[in-house]
Amino acid sequence: MFSVEEKKKIADVIEKTLLEFNHPEMPKEKPKFKIHIDGKEKWSWADIEPNWVFEDGKKMDVNPFNENVRKGVMKKLTKLMTLQLKFFIYQKEKNIVNIYVT
Repeated sequence: MFSVEEKKKIADVIEKTLLEFNHPEMPKEKPKFKIHIDGKEKWSWADIEPNWVFEDGKKMDVNPFNENVRKGVMKKLTKLMTLQLKFFIYQKEKNIVNIYVT
């Protein structure tokens, strides 16, 4: 659901918040946590872990779709599809081509 950069920002806020509590049962640094976030769709979710767990070579899960959405690729694709649709509608209105929807 989130890009890697967004996951890092969320993890940073969670870690800082946990440490600010200064709870006697919490470590003074590098608290361990794993938070699961469900999106509005069943297929939309994210697992957030502390950033420091990835320092030893462990790889953060990467979803290329989420990375591309954040980079604007999907916005560009949507704009292109909108232009194509407008062009097809124009062609239909001018009887340039027949479009059949089944």
